[in-house]
Amino acid sequence: EKEKNKASTTKKETTPPAPSTQEETTGGGHDGIKVSVWFPIHSIALFEAGVICVESPSFLPAAVFFGVSWIMMTIMHSRSNYPSPWHRCKTVGEITSVILLGHNRQGPETIRPYEGAREAAEFDAVDHAKTERIVSFLTAFKTAALKYKSDYYKTDAEALAIETEVKEWNMFESYLYYVHLGLSYMCIYMRGLRNVIVWKSSSYSYILTVTFFLLGLACALLPMDIVMKWLGRALVWTLLGPWMKLVDIFCIQSYYRTRSELKANPNIEELEVDEMFKGEKYQLLAKSVRIAAEDAIKLKQMRECRFGAYSARVLPFDDSRFPSEPLPESTAEPYRSRSKKREDRDRDEDKSLEWTFIPGQRLRGSMIPVAEDLLGSNAAI
Repeated sequence: EKEKNKASTTKKETTPPAPSTQEETTGGGHDGIKVSVWFPIHSIALFEAGVICVESPSFLPAAVFFGVSWIMMTIMHSRSNYPSPWHRCKTVGEITSVILLGHNRQGPETIRPYEGAREAAEFDAVDHAKTERIVSFLTAFKTAALKYKSDYYKTDAEALAIETEVKEWNMFESYLYYVHLGLSYMCIYMRGLRNVIVWKSSSYSYILTVTFFLLGLACALLPMDIVMKWLGRALVWTLLGPWMKLVDIFCIQSYYRTRSELKANPNIEELEVDEMFKGEKYQLLAKSVRIAAEDAIKLKQMRECRFGAYSARVLPFDDSRFPSEPLPESTAEPYRSRSKKREDRDRDEDKSLEWTFIPGQRLRGSMIPVAEDLLGSNAAI
């Protein structure tokens, strides 16, 4: 019995690890030649699921649930085949065996000192290179987006001319700026959407209501099952077919290297985002940006000279957290029209109800900005 257990233990230690579900490992002869054939099982599964959902839309909920399960199983397979046994996770089969039988059918595992340490280091180096590749791509994208945003903001002469800059010190500004920026935009859009839904912004609420009514009418008259089926066919057969390999070869392979290439050279080359800003078209845009910035600064100084140092921009829609509403004791009554004859207006008991035109604060002009109502008589300015 001891010899049997010893033979079993020796056989367990010398058994090669199971191959991945995405490769087939074969060996031939006494040379121990190992050939790995990678098969795009995830791409095929996604393609087949897309085709089935397009042809049978009723399968869509099941495909969503199967997709989540597929993702979890893929992550489990990757973690359970980690080179170092100390970092592996329990598989579905092992957990099911413990639940049904009360013990693991594979038995306890023997781990030797430094077992899989070198392979784990190489595996981590490749994963680190992949992470650097993603971070490099996101950094380049963020840099280009921020540069475009900074240049585009200078073209908004109205915003630069109206807003009053308030500079305050904040110890967390350099760390939480992007978080605060995204949160502020999210709050603005959520408040605007709330005000549209509850008809606080009546014009946008009306547009939304009419638009959805017309879309509903169009969907009721058109055969949407055929439209959605052919639209889905076009998307699936265009974006998920085997010809996407050509896109990988001609568009992605130059930057997105394979695992063997990353293992040979884990250094990641950063994207050259500055090249896109050196073209003639962008130089003309930069020139117009500088001119717009100069006009905006001049317009802002003219506003401060005429209307005061403090100003705020009034948005076309209400995005406030607490929309302004009149108090219960507030009153309102219409002004009397100036189109009435003078003798009719003289007979009015209360002449304070006459309306008068108050010019706005919108300035127009290139050299010397003037009020908008005076621009017609001073076109030369």
